[in-house]
Amino acid sequence: MIARLRHTLRLCFRPHLWLLYAVSLTAAVIMVISARDWAPAVTRSFLMGYFEVFGSIAVVLGLGHVLTVDADDGAKEVLLTYPAPRSILALERIVAGFALAAGPLLVLAVAFGLFLPRAISEIELAALSMQTLLMDAVASWVFLAGLALIAAVLAESWVAGLLAGGLYWVTDLTTDGRFTSQLYLFYGTFSPSRVAPDTNRILLVVCGLAACVIAALAFGRIRRRR
Repeated sequence: MIARLRHTLRLCFRPHLWLLYAVSLTAAVIMVISARDWAPAVTRSFLMGYFEVFGSIAVVLGLGHVLTVDADDGAKEVLLTYPAPRSILALERIVAGFALAAGPLLVLAVAFGLFLPRAISEIELAALSMQTLLMDAVASWVFLAGLALIAAVLAESWVAGLLAGGLYWVTDLTTDGRFTSQLYLFYGTFSPSRVAPDTNRILLVVCGLAACVIAALAFGRIRRRR
């Protein structure tokens, strides 16, 4: 299983992910250099925007194509070399997509953990609540990942997944949740008054997980037809 997952990671990696890693490294360097001069509220806003806004689109870019990889060159290699049930294969590809998308996000998390405690006081550090920031952001990641996966699988095209996730992301970013209401992605960053935070996060996670399950089941049916 580990060998198959490693092979799947290599198969699912795409060159555009290098751009995400470069952007993440730039953000980490800015944070390390500037954190000493920032107020805690500014630092929190920066981190929340990074993990919630940039992180959610990074997940789409890293995950949107993983259940359509059969259409790519070399994909049959992993199926013939490491055969597996369809459900297991779908799960491993989703895990691989999350792992690839999480790479640039972890760069800043590591920088935060190593450097920020030395730059600000313990009281200010506690007020930032890194755990809360990540938990809020994960809800957006899960929802947008599910949306991208189900669109890609149903259309049998990774482009459809990128377009669906990207369009939702841009709509929420430019309209402040006017059209998506309680499924608004960026409550932690912008906190519009029309959105209830607890309801927002619960709905994002539940709908996102449901979409991932539907995408995995649809992937199995498509593989069965082939």
